[in-house]
Amino acid sequence: MAGFWHRLEVCIWPRFKAVIDAQVKTMSTTSGAALIDALPPPQEEGGEAVHSVTLRFAEQSTALWIAHASLPPQQGAMGRLTLTFMLIEFSRLIARAAGSLPKGKGDRFALAQYEHLLSAYCSEGVHEEDCERVRNLYESHCNAFAGQ
Repeated sequence: MAGFWHRLEVCIWPRFKAVIDAQVKTMSTTSGAALIDALPPPQEEGGEAVHSVTLRFAEQSTALWIAHASLPPQQGAMGRLTLTFMLIEFSRLIARAAGSLPKGKGDRFALAQYEHLLSAYCSEGVHEEDCERVRNLYESHCNAFAGQ
């Protein structure tokens, strides 16, 4: 079965890589202010909106984490590195967007984005160790928000 997964990865990985590279390029070149300008209204009164970029990233990264978790470690290594890189770029984008808002509002915005991403990871069964980086980002914004 390992041979099948290896052949499948060799066939499909270049296309995944192209899609992922396009996603990372979009995240790394989008200004925080542009992201905030495209923010939808909150779903509930007094809540913070989850941005469409966050929704798309949560769906894409969750699916890729789950797919790579089913592969043997040596075959899933490249995907895990790529997903880690995507998360770093996503967190930079959220930081730029939060930085374009007043301090308290920026922290609430970032908190809502990480909360959604963490919820998506947990509800889809992404491994705990893979959730740890998102949990750390979420908790750092919780602490910043609580300290105000």
